[in-house]
Amino acid sequence: MAGGWPLRNRMKILLLLFFTIVIVPAIVLADLGRLPGFLAAIYAFPDGDKVGHFVLYGVLAFLLVIALPFGKSQKRWKTPLLACSLLVVAIGIEEISQSLLVTRSADVLDFACSVLGVALFGCVAWRIKCKKLSTKTDG
Repeated sequence: MAGGWPLRNRMKILLLLFFTIVIVPAIVLADLGRLPGFLAAIYAFPDGDKVGHFVLYGVLAFLLVIALPFGKSQKRWKTPLLACSLLVVAIGIEEISQSLLVTRSADVLDFACSVLGVALFGCVAWRIKCKKLSTKTDG
């Protein structure tokens, strides 16, 4: 670390900012039927909401995995797997809760795209962390 915060601390801040500035407002505004222009633009083309689910929840999973502590044991995959699993459960609860709102509707494909985003971006983050750890121990 050359002057500044470690990467994991910076990722924690990015995770918190992304969650509070993008994810929460997007969910709340969508629930109210008042998506802002940049999010409404995503929905403007066919299946744009699926792309939005994939990317937004994928980025959230990426930042989450990068921000997590990463042990040196053989079972270092457990923490990211648990975190991503809990994220998927939260996404599922949020998707089901949409069936209770007149401005929203629960959609299995939205949920599937969210889960795919979490899985892909989470795996990419995990691989980056594994490579960084192996580089540290090799060099």
